[in-house]
Amino acid sequence: MKKYIILMLAFVAAFTSCTNDDITISQTTNFKINPSTVIAPFTYENTPGELEGISSYYRLRIRLLIYNTAGNLIEEDTQLFTSYATTMGVSKTLPKGDYIAIAISDIIANDNSVTYWDLTNYELLSNATIANTDYIGDYGREILGISKLSFTVSGAEDPDININILPAGSLFMISYWGTQKYSDVEFYELAVSKSIIDCKFDKQGNFTPTWENCDF
Repeated sequence: MKKYIILMLAFVAAFTSCTNDDITISQTTNFKINPSTVIAPFTYENTPGELEGISSYYRLRIRLLIYNTAGNLIEEDTQLFTSYATTMGVSKTLPKGDYIAIAISDIIANDNSVTYWDLTNYELLSNATIANTDYIGDYGREILGISKLSFTVSGAEDPDININILPAGSLFMISYWGTQKYSDVEFYELAVSKSIIDCKFDKQGNFTPTWENCDF
């Protein structure tokens, strides 16, 4: 009888040791994403507050993408807002380890009929691309915001992770005066020497814009 008891105890100990090795320690990580820093550098407005608010037909889209050290997407979240004066809160349960968080903001139509930027191939960070859709937006609707943040989940109680999204480009305002004085002018248009095609990411989460020369 004692032999059977000893064998049973040995089996239980071996089973317990095996399962403990397979346990993955995870914890809830809270993210707070601030989009107001996208428009903060643009201090000049034709009408006070026009950049902060979003017209009723459009929404501010904020996306959070979380990658592991191999550059594989492991978590994502998308939320819509009516103003830049907001904070996006997201909670994700992540195993211990090192990660890269990418936060992206842009403007889209309520029914998704108009998007100024398309994010593709983002399941692998080094393949991710944000492409311009060639729509022309007024009142800052083409503003694109991108930020990255490297962080570690230690298994202890980590503080909230705060991400301030930054503008990925410039914004300029064009005004015309006295155009009605010229009766022989049929139309005016804005010409630029270069136009952005897309932004490509590398495996560290840095992005590089691609430009094309424009013909006049």
